[in-house]
Amino acid sequence: MFLLVLETYRLDLVRLGEEMGEAVRRSDKAGFRRAAHALAGAAGGIGATEIQRLARKGMDEAADPAPMYPPLRTAILQACEAIDVLADGVTGGHPS
Repeated sequence: MFLLVLETYRLDLVRLGEEMGEAVRRSDKAGFRRAAHALAGAAGGIGATEIQRLARKGMDEAADPAPMYPPLRTAILQACEAIDVLADGVTGGHPS
């Protein structure tokens, strides 16, 4: 069950990060805010406070998403790496 939660969260991180990046490329502030809102909720649910903090900044209607995306992307990549290490530790490096 633990691995399923981690894997689901990791998939959400990647999907939402991609949505945010696409929104930045399209200059779609509303799309960025929607993805940031979903990311903040997902991060809060698992205790990823730094991602939650950064995502909440992206929910501000007055904010420019372009400079917000790189630190969020970095935090997402770091979280994915940490999840991978944790999952490998749980499974002993063997697929679940």
